[in-house]
Amino acid sequence: MSSFDDVFKAISHRTRREILTFISNKKDKISSSEINMRFPVSWPTMCNHLKVLTNAKLLKKRKVRREVFYSLNTQRLIGVVKTWINSFE
Repeated sequence: MSSFDDVFKAISHRTRREILTFISNKKDKISSSEINMRFPVSWPTMCNHLKVLTNAKLLKKRKVRREVFYSLNTQRLIGVVKTWINSFE
Protein backbone atom coordinates (compact mmCIF):
# COMPACT_ATOMS: atom_id res chain seq x y z
CA MET A 1 0.00 0.00 0.00
CA SER A 2 1.36 3.42 -0.86
CA SER A 3 1.93 6.04 1.77
CA PHE A 4 -0.87 8.02 0.14
CA ASP A 5 -3.26 5.13 0.74
CA ASP A 6 -1.98 4.72 4.32
CA VAL A 7 -2.98 8.29 5.15
CA PHE A 8 -6.45 8.02 3.64
CA LYS A 9 -7.04 4.66 5.29
CA ALA A 10 -5.99 6.15 8.61
CA ILE A 11 -8.31 9.13 8.35
CA SER A 12 -11.22 7.07 7.03
CA HIS A 13 -12.16 6.04 10.57
CA ARG A 14 -14.13 8.58 12.59
CA THR A 15 -12.37 7.87 15.89
CA ARG A 16 -8.95 8.32 14.30
CA ARG A 17 -10.03 11.67 12.85
CA GLU A 18 -11.24 12.67 16.31
CA ILE A 19 -7.92 11.58 17.81
CA LEU A 20 -6.07 13.78 15.31
CA THR A 21 -8.32 16.72 16.14
CA PHE A 22 -7.88 16.16 19.88
CA ILE A 23 -4.09 16.02 19.57
CA SER A 24 -4.00 19.05 17.27
CA ASN A 25 -5.74 21.13 19.95
CA LYS A 26 -2.96 20.39 22.42
CA LYS A 27 0.07 22.66 22.48
CA ASP A 28 2.51 19.92 23.49
CA LYS A 29 2.93 16.17 23.21
CA ILE A 30 0.18 14.16 24.82
CA SER A 31 0.43 10.78 26.51
CA SER A 32 -1.32 7.69 25.21
CA SER A 33 -3.12 7.31 28.53
CA GLU A 34 -4.48 10.87 28.31
CA ILE A 35 -5.68 10.20 24.77
CA ASN A 36 -7.32 6.96 25.87
CA MET A 37 -9.15 8.67 28.76
CA ARG A 38 -10.76 11.04 26.26
CA PHE A 39 -12.34 8.32 24.09
CA PRO A 40 -14.85 5.61 25.00
CA VAL A 41 -12.83 2.73 23.55
CA SER A 42 -10.86 -0.08 25.14
CA TRP A 43 -7.11 0.20 25.60
CA PRO A 44 -6.35 -2.41 22.88
CA THR A 45 -8.61 -0.56 20.44
CA MET A 46 -6.90 2.74 21.23
CA CYS A 47 -3.47 1.15 20.77
CA ASN A 48 -4.57 -0.06 17.34
CA HIS A 49 -5.84 3.39 16.34
CA LEU A 50 -2.59 5.00 17.47
CA LYS A 51 -0.59 2.36 15.60
CA VAL A 52 -2.49 3.01 12.35
CA LEU A 53 -1.98 6.77 12.71
CA THR A 54 1.71 6.32 13.54
CA ASN A 55 2.30 3.90 10.66
CA ALA A 56 0.71 6.45 8.31
CA LYS A 57 3.20 8.96 9.77
CA LEU A 58 0.37 11.24 10.90
CA LEU A 59 1.57 11.01 14.48
CA LYS A 60 5.06 11.28 15.88
CA LYS A 61 5.73 9.29 19.02
CA ARG A 62 8.34 9.46 21.73
CA LYS A 63 8.73 6.96 24.52
CA VAL A 64 9.72 8.18 27.98
CA ARG A 65 10.19 5.29 30.38
CA ARG A 66 6.88 3.42 30.29
CA GLU A 67 4.80 6.16 28.72
CA VAL A 68 4.43 7.03 25.06
CA PHE A 69 3.79 10.61 23.97
CA TYR A 70 2.25 11.62 20.66
CA SER A 71 2.20 14.78 18.59
CA LEU A 72 0.57 15.54 15.26
CA ASN A 73 2.66 15.48 12.10
CA THR A 74 0.78 18.37 10.52
CA GLN A 75 3.08 18.64 7.52
CA ARG A 76 2.43 15.03 6.54
CA LEU A 77 -1.35 15.34 6.80
CA ILE A 78 -1.55 18.63 4.93
CA GLY A 79 0.97 17.51 2.32
CA VAL A 80 -0.90 14.35 1.36
CA VAL A 81 -4.34 15.95 1.37
CA LYS A 82 -3.14 18.99 -0.63
CA THR A 83 -1.47 16.73 -3.19
CA TRP A 84 -4.70 14.84 -3.66
CA ILE A 85 -6.83 18.00 -3.89
CA ASN A 86 -4.41 19.64 -6.32
CA SER A 87 -4.75 16.66 -8.66
CA PHE A 88 -8.24 17.94 -9.48
CA GLU A 89 -7.08 21.31 -10.72
